[in-house]
Amino acid sequence: MTGAQMSMLALAALFYPTHSRATGVAWMLGVGRFGGILGAMGGGTLLAAGYSMIYIFTLMAAPAFVAAMALFVMAWGRARPAHAGN
Repeated sequence: MTGAQMSMLALAALFYPTHSRATGVAWMLGVGRFGGILGAMGGGTLLAAGYSMIYIFTLMAAPAFVAAMALFVMAWGRARPAHAGN
């Protein structure tokens, strides 16, 4: 996840306009770090509660899947050509 978060820097820079790029990338990093903290705390809490590792990994894969779908939608939106006159 850390590698994915760090590689998002280049992608985030493409999606923000020049005048707000630094702020957008900084917010993206902040939210990503906050998610990393919550993920570690959540995994530890579930492990202490007696849940199996398979259950915890499956549960923790859900946010990664949502992020992957969001990236797909963003890429799909950028790849679609704009129709003239619409």
